[in-house]
Amino acid sequence: LFLPAVRSIAVTIAVFTLMALRPGGYLPGMYVIVLLPFFAIAVAAVLDRLHTLVTCSDRPARRLLGVGAVAVLLGAAALAVVPGWLDRTETALTARTNVAHNEAVSWAGANLDQQSLIVSDNTYWNDLVNAGWDPGWDGAVWFYKVDLDPAFVTEHPEGWRAIDYLVWNSTISGNSNAIPLVRQAYDHSVLLHTFGEGPDTVEIRKVVAS
Repeated sequence: LFLPAVRSIAVTIAVFTLMALRPGGYLPGMYVIVLLPFFAIAVAAVLDRLHTLVTCSDRPARRLLGVGAVAVLLGAAALAVVPGWLDRTETALTARTNVAHNEAVSWAGANLDQQSLIVSDNTYWNDLVNAGWDPGWDGAVWFYKVDLDPAFVTEHPEGWRAIDYLVWNSTISGNSNAIPLVRQAYDHSVLLHTFGEGPDTVEIRKVVAS
């Protein structure tokens, strides 16, 4: 922020950071990814400024002290960041986090009525179509739309009773306070099948409109 040449980049980073840090703040993952090149430029600009301050000193002792200070700062940053990077990189390269998702989609394609209305996380829609349903089928509904899309209410005045099945995962359960109709459907459903475990658990549930 104090370097004029990259101030606009710093402001961009600051705005998105404040969005995430405000009370109740939220920043979708894709926006974090978008910010990574800006962070890279900002870090490079700061390092360039530090390099200039150190190397332009006309006193050898001050220059040596500056080099030592920069080395300490970089070493401390590496110690703080590298272990987390290594751990998450290992997870990214070895964890099979989509197994439950794929199994749930495969089971749904083989066992659920293709004329039914299925509420799921938005990541399931294309996979459900590819599992065997006709591309013109509009029975897969992103869970937010049940409560927040006026078109759903117009087309399905019976509310949660219009839902036949739920593909329930941690994304939906983590947002269930904002989607009372979907929560009602869950409360009036029976478990058909479970895939995975822990945060990757996926449940296929049949809504019983009683």
